[in-house]
Amino acid sequence: LDARLGRIAAVEVKPDAMLERTGRLGDEHEQRVLERYRAEREVVEIARADVRKPGALDAAAAATLAAFERGADVVFQASFHERSTPADGLEIAFLGFADFIVLVDGKYKVQDTKLARSARVTALLQLAAYAEQLQRLGIPTAD
Repeated sequence: LDARLGRIAAVEVKPDAMLERTGRLGDEHEQRVLERYRAEREVVEIARADVRKPGALDAAAAATLAAFERGADVVFQASFHERSTPADGLEIAFLGFADFIVLVDGKYKVQDTKLARSARVTALLQLAAYAEQLQRLGIPTAD
C-alpha cells in the first residue's frame, strides 16, 4: 500500500511460474466450458469493462441486467457493481465478474470454473456474493 501511495519504492516481485501456469490452465478450462455452452445453448457474453473508463462499469452492468431480463440461457462474465457513499465521503463498492450464470428451471444458477479438487471458502463466498447481486436486481435465483 505504501508503494502504491508513493511513500516508498515498490518491492520487486519476481514472476511466479507456478502461478502463471495455474492462471493459464484456468483460462483454458474456462474457455472449454464456454465453448461447450456455446454449442448447446444461447450464450450472452458481457465484455469486460475497463474500470478506468468513465461509464464502462455502468454499461457492463446494464448489459448484464438486459441479458437476464431477456431470459438469456447463459450469461458469461456477468458484471456487477454497487456504489454507496457513506457520511464520511468514502466510496464503498462491490465489483465482480461472474464466470457463468445459467438458466435452470426458470431460475439463474451461478457457476464458477475454478480448477480445484474441492471448493474453497473464498470461492463459495464469491458465488454467494453473485447470487446476492442477482437477488438485489430481482432476478429469480436458484437455491
